[in-house]
Amino acid sequence: MFKMSLTKRYIPAVALIALFVIITHLLNTQTINSNKEYAKIINISGEQRMLSQRLIILGMEYTSTHTKESKYKLLNTIVKLEENHKYLLTKKLTKKITHIYEIENLNSELNNYILNFKKLISTDETTYLETATKNSYKLLLKLNSIVQEYEIYASSQLEKMSEYEAYLTLLTLFVIVVEILLIFRPTAIQIEQNKKLIEEKEEYESAVIESNNNAIIAIDWTSKITTYNKKAEELFGWSKDEMLGKRYLLNIVPPKYKSAHEEASKKYLNSGVSCGVLGRGHELEAIKKDGTIFPIYITFGNVEYKPQNAIVIASMYDLTDKKNSENELTDLNENLEEKVKVQTLELMNNLDIMSQHIIYSKTDVHGIITEVSKAFCEISGYTEGELIGKSHNILRHPDMPASIFKGLWKSIKSNKEWNGEVKNLKKDGSYYWVNASILPEFNNEAELKGYVAIRQDITAQKDHEQQTLKLIESEKMASMGEMIGNIAHQWRQPLNAISMTATNLQMDIVMDDVNRDEFAKELELIGSYAQHLSQTIDIFRDFIKGEKKYKELVIQDEIKQALSISSSTLSNAQITLIDNIDYKNDIKLTMTSGELPQVIINIITNAMDALLDNNILNAKIEINLIKIDNRAVITIEDNAGGIPESILPKIFEPYFTTKHKNDGTGLGLHMSYQIINNSLNGKLYALNTSKGAKFVIELDLDN
Repeated sequence: MFKMSLTKRYIPAVALIALFVIITHLLNTQTINSNKEYAKIINISGEQRMLSQRLIILGMEYTSTHTKESKYKLLNTIVKLEENHKYLLTKKLTKKITHIYEIENLNSELNNYILNFKKLISTDETTYLETATKNSYKLLLKLNSIVQEYEIYASSQLEKMSEYEAYLTLLTLFVIVVEILLIFRPTAIQIEQNKKLIEEKEEYESAVIESNNNAIIAIDWTSKITTYNKKAEELFGWSKDEMLGKRYLLNIVPPKYKSAHEEASKKYLNSGVSCGVLGRGHELEAIKKDGTIFPIYITFGNVEYKPQNAIVIASMYDLTDKKNSENELTDLNENLEEKVKVQTLELMNNLDIMSQHIIYSKTDVHGIITEVSKAFCEISGYTEGELIGKSHNILRHPDMPASIFKGLWKSIKSNKEWNGEVKNLKKDGSYYWVNASILPEFNNEAELKGYVAIRQDITAQKDHEQQTLKLIESEKMASMGEMIGNIAHQWRQPLNAISMTATNLQMDIVMDDVNRDEFAKELELIGSYAQHLSQTIDIFRDFIKGEKKYKELVIQDEIKQALSISSSTLSNAQITLIDNIDYKNDIKLTMTSGELPQVIINIITNAMDALLDNNILNAKIEINLIKIDNRAVITIEDNAGGIPESILPKIFEPYFTTKHKNDGTGLGLHMSYQIINNSLNGKLYALNTSKGAKFVIELDLDN
C-alpha cells in the first residue's frame, strides 16, 4: 500500500487538506459578509429610530427661529430618514418585521410622520409639528421593535454559521489525524532512511574536499553554491553560511569579468556547451570580501552533463606572490601621465555627478552668477546660458521680503555663512522652496573671489506646512462655532430671568403698584444678571485664548451668585429652592471667577426643566455644601424622579439631550463637565436617589 512514490502519497493528502481550507475560507467569508450586512441593517434601523426623534428637535428649532440653517438641517434629516426607510423596506427578513411594517402600519405611519414635517416647512403651520410630536412616542416604540427584531434575526443566523464552522473544524481535525497515521508517518520513516544514506555519502565527500589545499567551489544547475570548503573561506573571506545555498558566485568575480562570466554560465546551463574552459587551467582574477582583487589559478571540471542537473566544480589557488614578482618591474615603469589622466577623468565624473544632484551656484563678489549646476537649472527651469552673467534677482519671488536679502548680504560680506529658507520664482512663473547655505570663497592668496551657495529642495515640506496651517485654521473656526453655541446656552437662564423681572416691573407700572424699594431691588437684580452675562463672555474668551485668571475665592460666594440668578426663575415656576449652605464658615479655593456659578446654573436649569416636564407637585431643588478632609463637595438634588439608567452615562456627552419642549442643545452639561474636570481639576458626576437626580461636584482644596 505504501510502496508508491512520495509525490503520489502527498498529492491526495494535500489536495484534501486544501479542499477543507477552501471550504473553511468560503464559510468564513460568508460569515464576515453576513456580519457586515447585519451590522449595516442594525445600524441603519437604529439611525432611523434616532432620526425620527431628531426631527422633533429640529422642527421646534425651525418654528422658533425660521433660519435657513435650521430649515436646511430639518430638510437634510427628512431626506436621510426617507433613505433609511426605503432601504429597510427591502430588508423584511422575518415575518414579524413584515407584520410590523404592513399589518401594524409602520410604513404608512412613518410616511405620514415625515409628511407632517414637509408640510411644516412648506406652510410654517405649527399644527403639523404638534401632530408629529403627539405620534412620535407610538412611532418610536414600533421603530424600537424593528431594531430588536433585526438584532434577534442576526444573532440566530450567526449562531447557525458558528455551528457549521465547529462541525467543519472537527471534520478537518479528523482528516488530518487520519492522514498523519496513514500517509505522513510512513513517508517520514522512508525520508529518514534516505536522509541517513545521503548523510553518510556527504560525510565522505566532505572529508575529501575539506582536506584539499586548494579552494573548492561547486555549483548546481541553478547556479546555487553546493560546496565551499575551508580553504575557500580563507582565500575569499566569505564564510560558508554566507555562500552555501545562494547564487553568490559573482561575489568572487571582479566587475570586469562579470558580464562574460554570466554569459558563459547561462550558455553552459542551458545547452551543456562549456565554451572550452572545462578540464583546463586558467590564470584569472578574483575578488575578496573586502574588495581586494587578486590573481588565481583555476581549474574547472564537471560530471556528465544532464539537462537541468549540471554540476560545475572549480579548484583554485592564490597567484598573488607570483604575480607580484612578475609585475614589480612593470609597476616601476608605469606611465605617470596615464595615472594623471585616469585620476582627472574620475574627478570629472565626480563633478558631473555632483552637478546632477546638488543645487549649487557660484557668484563673483558682486553677486553675478558665474557657475551653476545641472540640478540648479532643472529646478529653476532656466538654462545655464540664461543664468550665467545674471544676478540671483532673476529668481526672486515677490513673496520674499527685502529684509531677508539685506540680512543675507550683511552676513556674507562679513565673511560669515548665511543659512535660511528662500522661496524662488521658476522661469514658468511657478515657485519652489530651498534651504540655502551661502558662504564666501577665497583664492590661494586668501582673497575673496566670490560666494558659493548650496541648496536643498524643500518645496514639498513647505507645501505640507501650508496645508497644515489651513487645516488648523479650519479647526479653529469649527471650535469657534461650538464656543458660540456654548455661550448661547449659558445666556439662556440669565436672559429668562431678566425678561421675567422686566415683565414684573412693567406690570407694576401698568397696575400703578410701584414700591420704590422693591423696584430698586428688582433693578439691582437685572444689573447682576447683566454682569453675569458679561462674565460669561469673559470666561469663553479666556477659553478661546487659552488664558485663565486664577485667584482665591470663597466657594459659598460663588454658589450664592448662582442662586441669586436662578431664584427668580424658580420662584415663578413655583419650585422651592432648599438652600442648606453654611455661609458663615468660608471654604476657599483658587479658581477662575464665574466658572463655578455657570456650572451650578446649568445643573439647576436642567433640574427645573425636568420638574416642569414631569409636572411634579411640590417641586423642590436642594443644594448642599460639605467639607470632607481636603475636598469640598457640592450636591444639587431634585425630586423629578431621576434620569433613565439607559442615558445616565451619556448626559455629559456633547450635543446629547432629551429635551423636546425646551429647545435643548446638549451643550450645558457637557460644558459644565469640561469646567469642573479640566479647568477646576475636580469631578462632576450624577446619580439617581429615591427622590430624583443628584449631581455631585467634588473640588480638591489642595489643588
